[in-house]
Amino acid sequence: MPADQLLGRRAEDIFPPDHPVRDAVRLRDGEFEPVAAAEVVLTGPDSPARRVGVSVQVIAEGKTRMGALVTFTDLESRERISTQLQVSERPGPAWRITAGVAHEVKNPLNSMRLWLENLKMSCRKR
Repeated sequence: MPADQLLGRRAEDIFPPDHPVRDAVRLRDGEFEPVAAAEVVLTGPDSPARRVGVSVQVIAEGKTRMGALVTFTDLESRERISTQLQVSERPGPAWRITAGVAHEVKNPLNSMRLWLENLKMSCRKR
């Protein structure tokens, strides 16, 4: 439902007693209770079941409640993105070969540099 259709509506109208999110958002006597993290499985008539994360932050000024922020997170998409990031961060075969070659080339270059510095120092002493 678009946000503009939710604005100004009562929480009980948005989450009626039979709504699957009702228990997760801890709606009691028309008021939300804070929820750090909850998980709900939502199904739609034309869509497969999806795992959704729910959190509720109560907005208050002093002791007066001003409203609540209910946040939904698509857990399956988050997990899929996390898996893709882990795979992309793993070094591939080309990276390992490059690192190995760089290591093998670096050792003789360091040795040559040290010999050149020694040669330079011995030339200065003469």
